[in-house]
Amino acid sequence: MTLKERQINGLMVFLAVALVMYAAGSAWFQNGPPDVNLPWGNIRSGPVAVEIAGETIRSGIYYLPEKTIIQEFLNMAGVEYSNPAGLNLFQPLKSGSTLRIHGNGQVALEGMKAATRLSLNLPIDINRASFADLLLIPGIGESTARQILDFRRLSGGSINNLESLMNIRGIKEKRFEKIKGYFYVG
Repeated sequence: MTLKERQINGLMVFLAVALVMYAAGSAWFQNGPPDVNLPWGNIRSGPVAVEIAGETIRSGIYYLPEKTIIQEFLNMAGVEYSNPAGLNLFQPLKSGSTLRIHGNGQVALEGMKAATRLSLNLPIDINRASFADLLLIPGIGESTARQILDFRRLSGGSINNLESLMNIRGIKEKRFEKIKGYFYVG
């Protein structure tokens, strides 16, 4: 076999492999999940930020108009679900909610994790924030986080208004103004 014949044979093998790879790639993309064009899938669509999580290919953050109900959103997003026990599918979604889809199609409504809320510029509940959650907030270190948790415990397990944080040593007006936007009283 001459050099020219080997080159032609190599080119033929290369073209055959490229053709097989193209066919396999095309089949994979054709059988992938269908595109869902949500009319309100980006931040400009609405003020309500909702997360879909769990065992679904539709996981992510969605921005919805106010008063969008759970059933409408799940149908529009193309999420397969079963009728969940104890969940009213006709209730409007609130910003900071997570719809968790389980393997059996059950849907659970939860609150977003603190890190996700903070990354979306949503405040966290001061009465549910853990030590780790508090450390995510700029201006709150380990000592202040412990003091907030102690203050909450000594206040009967909940803080009734954010201004009471100024009773904690080290949190005065200036520092309070910097951190208050990260919290709400739930």
